Amino acid sequence: MLLSSSSSLQDVPRSYLILHYITLCIYSVQYILCI
Repeated sequence: MLLSSSSSLQDVPRSYLILHYITLCIYSVQYILCI
């Protein structure tokens, strides 16, 4: 289990970062539209 989690952890952060950036962009756009 430890080995599989460590190997998958190398690939996960990229997609997670992309998702985080997308959500940040959406929130910023909504904030600008609200103002």
